Amino acid sequence: MKFALASLTAAAAVAATLAFGQPAFADDLIVATDTAFVPFEFKEGDKYVGFDIDLW
Repeated sequence: MKFALASLTAAAAVAATLAFGQPAFADDLIVATDTAFVPFEFKEGDKYVGFDIDLW
């Protein structure tokens, strides 16, 4: 009986998540970085460059 009730509760939670969940979209993606870790990210002149910057 406990297993059936737990299964029903879990199924209801999954169904509610799928039914009422909405994706979140943002206009801008804000990313913070610390430019002290060469070669991953660093400032060269007035531009940020490095491996992590290239990933974004």
